[in-house]
Amino acid sequence: MVSNVVSTIAVSGGEARALYTLKDGMRFHWGVGLSWTPDGRHVIVGPWDTDKPDELWSIPATGGELRKLDLGFKVKDMSLHPDGRRIAFTVGKYNNEVWVMENFLP
Repeated sequence: MVSNVVSTIAVSGGEARALYTLKDGMRFHWGVGLSWTPDGRHVIVGPWDTDKPDELWSIPATGGELRKLDLGFKVKDMSLHPDGRRIAFTVGKYNNEVWVMENFLP
């Protein structure tokens, strides 16, 4: 599934609020996943450029500019630990390895 916008909406309903919208023709790739940081201040999303599958991006929950989180290798099935200090993901040609990185977020 691909999309070009990350939005939030209140549990009680109402209008969706876009946090970030990509330029026309670009799409986020959700195969990597999406995670909120424990403090609720950022959303971590996967790449939108399939030529750069090693990029994750941090989007402020209030909207604004993205911050690139370079990992240096292709990431899939990402999950941020509730303490925000570790991230788990699968790697490898067939996603046959599970890796965990510590001290992921500053």
